Amino acid sequence: MSLWRNDMMMKIFKSAGCLGAVLMTILLSCSCNKNIDGSGLPEAAQAFLSNYYAGVSVSHVERDVEDGVSVYEVYMANGHEITFGLDGNWLKVDAPDRAAIPVGIVPGPIASYLDAKFPGVGVNEIDRTSYGYEVDLLNSLDLKFDASGNVLNGGELGGGESGGQGGSGEQGGTGGDPTAGLPEAAQAFLSKYYVGVSVSRVERDVEDGSPVYEVYMANGHEITFGLDGNWLKVDAPDNNAIPTGIVPEAIASFLDAKFLGVGVNEIDRTSYGYEVDLLNGWDLKFDASGNVLNSGGASGGGQGGQGGSGEQGGSGGTGGEDPVAGLPETAQAFLSNYYASVSVSRVERDVEDGSPVYEVYMANGHEVTFGLDGNWLTVDAPDRTAIPAGIVPEAIASYLNANFSGVGVNEIDRTSYGYEVDLLNGLDLKFNKEGNRLQ
Repeated sequence: MSLWRNDMMMKIFKSAGCLGAVLMTILLSCSCNKNIDGSGLPEAAQAFLSNYYAGVSVSHVERDVEDGVSVYEVYMANGHEITFGLDGNWLKVDAPDRAAIPVGIVPGPIASYLDAKFPGVGVNEIDRTSYGYEVDLLNSLDLKFDASGNVLNGGELGGGESGGQGGSGEQGGTGGDPTAGLPEAAQAFLSKYYVGVSVSRVERDVEDGSPVYEVYMANGHEITFGLDGNWLKVDAPDNNAIPTGIVPEAIASFLDAKFLGVGVNEIDRTSYGYEVDLLNGWDLKFDASGNVLNSGGASGGGQGGQGGSGEQGGSGGTGGEDPVAGLPETAQAFLSNYYASVSVSRVERDVEDGSPVYEVYMANGHEVTFGLDGNWLTVDAPDRTAIPAGIVPEAIASYLNANFSGVGVNEIDRTSYGYEVDLLNGLDLKFNKEGNRLQ
């Protein structure tokens, strides 16, 4: 009798556990996204679906944020996914693997180019971008076009002319001098720094939204030029240095003083200045004037020596001094307010999203990133740990208290659109600057 009773109790507990898991899954799925009916889409989006997906039902629609912009994500019953802006214009149309998006979606000039170069090859995905469009074909080629439909990464420059069908994308090209189609400034650069080194090939592509020339040298070096012919990146193979003289003078002087004899493996122009990778594995960042940005400089109230530069070394400065002494007053006040009894392990200078920042590492494992004005940008606690109460803006805190009572915040980030909040239950929520939830 007791064995039967124990067996029944186990079945009851298992059933209750399964039911609880199902309920939790339902609750989480309802909380993660704002699901809406297809009828709630803008008129332009509804017209698009009627035109190109007339016989296909909509599985579900979600509101989300992509690249800081609120969007509608529409999931079709046939596996296609369409992203619309709030105005109803499509931003992305994506078909399942080995399937093509409906004919007619691709803009006319691009469709004409594809018909001429890749007849019969369908489009698997098309995206609107800052520079125009990106198109993924079913033959695995990834093509980029400007807003007028001109191809931007049309293969090798064989003597200034693009290749035929095989020459689009990263393949093909015609014979002849591969540098003939480069701007004069780029040709002069190669003549100056790569005398005696032949060019294997030159390709057109798009990087960070801008058309570029990618030059591949016979010695394994790769140089990226803008359309004006100025270099954007010079990259040598592993354990090799780029030619002397390419690095700007102010940066070269810093490197000679701090890392004498250590070559540069790669240098990149960035929105904030330059990023330099050394052969000793260090990654240094400089502003446009050549001042180092990530030297660990806030620690010890001053800039560190050779051991404190880069993303290693860390604290720098002099020993025994307060590591927060070099932080802005606003940042120091924040730490005093929310981490009064927690010591600071180290402070580093770095660059994030093109802006110099201070990264503060606390003894309890928390990490706080501040802008140069001292305002926090990211507050991140260790796994399964909550950041201090009061940091989350009031409007967001009110929403969380109403919808996720008792669930702590593991990380909060300021973003271009507002805030991103990671909760301890695994949910990732996005809010605008007023604290209204976006997804």
